[in-house]
Amino acid sequence: MKTKKILLTFRNVKDGDLVETANFIVSSMSGNQYFPNPIPSLDTVSDAIKAYADAYSKCYGGTKESTALKNEKRSLLEKLLASLGNYVNAIAEGKAGKLRFPALQDA
Repeated sequence: MKTKKILLTFRNVKDGDLVETANFIVSSMSGNQYFPNPIPSLDTVSDAIKAYADAYSKCYGGTKESTALKNEKRSLLEKLLASLGNYVNAIAEGKAGKLRFPALQDA
């Protein structure tokens, strides 16, 4: 049987879909009995989502600087989500019953 793990990369998620994906992850983690003390905290991830969403909304029709800021905020958000995924993978220890996220992959 293959071990289940949370996907740790978001490079294939379109800019416009990242906020929705990240918010779904945070809402799935909120109050989840299996993951009571997520690292990083869900507040930290939520703040990064808001910062990315703001930068994303300002980059269209904007300057190179606004696009660079969006890319910077996306990179930070992706790193936080990957860290959160590592936390989930460590706690779940491959037990699929604990992993009820759509971002599953076979490892």
